[in-house]
Amino acid sequence: MANDCLVTKLKGVVQNDNLDKLNIITFTVYAGCNFRITPTANVTINSTVGMSCIYGTSNDGQTVTSTTVQHEAEASIDLSAGSEVSIESKYSIYNFAARWDPALNINISKLAYSALHYLFAPGSGVTGELSVFKTTPNLTELYIEKTNISGNIQDLSNRIGLEKAEINNTNIGGSTADLGGLINLISTNLYRTAVTGSIEELAAAQVGAGRTSGTLDVIYSAPITYNGESPVDSGTVRITFDSSLPNGYSIASI
Repeated sequence: MANDCLVTKLKGVVQNDNLDKLNIITFTVYAGCNFRITPTANVTINSTVGMSCIYGTSNDGQTVTSTTVQHEAEASIDLSAGSEVSIESKYSIYNFAARWDPALNINISKLAYSALHYLFAPGSGVTGELSVFKTTPNLTELYIEKTNISGNIQDLSNRIGLEKAEINNTNIGGSTADLGGLINLISTNLYRTAVTGSIEELAAAQVGAGRTSGTLDVIYSAPITYNGESPVDSGTVRITFDSSLPNGYSIASI
C-alpha cells in the first residue's frame, strides 16, 4: 500500500465570481484609455462597456463588447471608463499597455506566468507585489511608475533580460546593488522610491556580475547618492562599462 494513490472526487462547485479564473486576466477601467496588446496566440477580449476597436482585432472600426486579437497582431483598443474587462489566454500575452495615466484597477498578480515581454501600467489603481515578475522570464521592459506596487528590487534580480525598468514614484525598496545582476539594463528610473545605496555600488555590482560594455542611464533621488551626495530633487547619470578602465566603469552626470 505504500505506493498506492487514493484519488477522491469532491462533489459540488464554488459559486464565487470574484475568484481568479485560470488563464484569464480581469481588470476594471476607471478612466478611459487606449489599451494595446500583442499576443503569441489568439486571445479574446470582453468588456461590459462597448470598446472601440481601432486596429488589430476581428472588429476593426467597430464598437463591440467582445473581440478577438489574432496571433502576433498588435491590437489598439479604446476602453471606456467603467468597463470591466477580461482577457482569455493570459499565458499568450506578449505586450500589455494601458496608455493614459491613470487608467486601470488591476492587481499584477493576474499576470503571473504569462509570456509578458513589455508592461506599461502606471497609476495608483495598479497594485500587487513586485515578486510576481519572478514568474515572467521573458520580461524586457517594465513601466510601473506611480503605482501602489510594493516589494524589493531584489525581486527583479533574476530577470537578466530586463532592459528598462521605470519604477519611480513607488514604495519599492531595496539597494542599488540589488540591480547588479541585470547586466542588460540600459535605463532605470529610481526617482522617489525607497531604494537606498549609491550609483557607485550599482556600477560595481554590475561589473562584479560580469558586465564589461554598454551604458546604463539612471534617474535617482535621495536617499540614493552619487559622489557621496544626494540631489536636491533628482539626478541623472550615465554609467559606461569598459573592461579597460581601472574599476571597469565610469560615471558622468547627464
